[in-house]
Amino acid sequence: SATATTTHNDVKSRNIGNSPSYKAYWNENKSFGNNYRSCSRSKFTSCDGIDHNGAVPSVAALIVPSSLSSSSLRNLKLRRNAHNDDRRFATTADSYFKQHHEIPPPTSRHAQFENLMKTDSRVAGEGTTMTISTNHPDKDHDMSSQSKEWQQCGGAKGILVIGDVHGCLNELKHLIRKSVTHHNDGLPFESILLVGDLCNKGPKSAEVIRFVRSQRHWFTVRGNHDDGALAVALGDERRGTQRKYSWIYDGDDDDSGGKDGDERATCGTLSDDDVEWLANLPYTITIPARYCLGDTSCADDEKLVRGLEEDVIIVHAGLIPGIPLEMQQTMTMTTVRELKCVECPEPGADKYIYYESGRKKDQGSQAAAKPWGKIWPGPQHIIFGHDAKRGLQTHDHSTGLDTGVCYGKQLTGMILPGKILVSVEAEKIHCPIGS
Repeated sequence: SATATTTHNDVKSRNIGNSPSYKAYWNENKSFGNNYRSCSRSKFTSCDGIDHNGAVPSVAALIVPSSLSSSSLRNLKLRRNAHNDDRRFATTADSYFKQHHEIPPPTSRHAQFENLMKTDSRVAGEGTTMTISTNHPDKDHDMSSQSKEWQQCGGAKGILVIGDVHGCLNELKHLIRKSVTHHNDGLPFESILLVGDLCNKGPKSAEVIRFVRSQRHWFTVRGNHDDGALAVALGDERRGTQRKYSWIYDGDDDDSGGKDGDERATCGTLSDDDVEWLANLPYTITIPARYCLGDTSCADDEKLVRGLEEDVIIVHAGLIPGIPLEMQQTMTMTTVRELKCVECPEPGADKYIYYESGRKKDQGSQAAAKPWGKIWPGPQHIIFGHDAKRGLQTHDHSTGLDTGVCYGKQLTGMILPGKILVSVEAEKIHCPIGS
């Protein structure tokens, strides 16, 4: 079948490449697409961060096999269906993958928090407003108006943003309980947001995905591990050989028993609904400052009265200063940790580009590389994850919440608008560092 390969020359011929600012940005970041292509000498194809219709940068920066034989697909289905009757490969994401050989773009790359809240049709959510609303005596009570009443009168308040979970479901639930009980006056949160990387490395990846997917007023951006899991679930055989993705085929780890903990639970695999949900996760969620600056007549906390003074953007890995949000590359939003400065003739006009320590091109320049969050100038406050090695990062205009729970460290959240940090300890080392 025909492949959907996009090269840098293709980019220059697209409308989006005609902008001088975009051409300059693209020339500085040509190596983005090459990073994924260099992962294997096999025949792979990439969209290089550009959508095939040329309208906007694509979310699909993942390499996938340029062809998937019918026998391979049949074996893939047989292997998964041995444990999972809910995976029929019948989603729109499956259809897109079969045609384009890459993960599909989500409905919206950059979501607005208010829109997510308005369109959420789920019924109940652990740790959010609907936990209480299910006990309301009037079953026909308008849930949306009830949520507004709680926000104004103290029945539900605040937004909890949680770092990289990586399949650690027990720690996730523990963090919610601790945050509600000890840091939110025993009240549910109006919403809970996650910075991505729900899966891999921990024991209950599929359960975390299904849990988050089912909770009212819970939203998440997608991380590099979520994108990788989606690619494997859709048929990426190369990634499927990696041990960290074995749960997609064989189910989550069964912590309750099994010889040496190696047995698998047959229920912890992905369904069609899970795959479709993963395929439509945005890469950023923006919370406007005015959302938390509403009615504060019931508040006695100075921080709450003051509220947020800036918009908050949730992203998995990071952003590059000076690049409009709509033009940020998928690879940046899901994998960046450090940036290096490109000297400019004008003082104070320095530009930054993606830095990756493992690339030969970037070796020897580590002294010039800096954590992107330390460089971010604002005014938006960015909350991100993806950097367990550095752990908790608190900068003027950014906060990093990946504190390595899967490595036996902590799971951390931040409560808005007060920017209160809450952490719980990992139950154990779920994954050795470097594995």
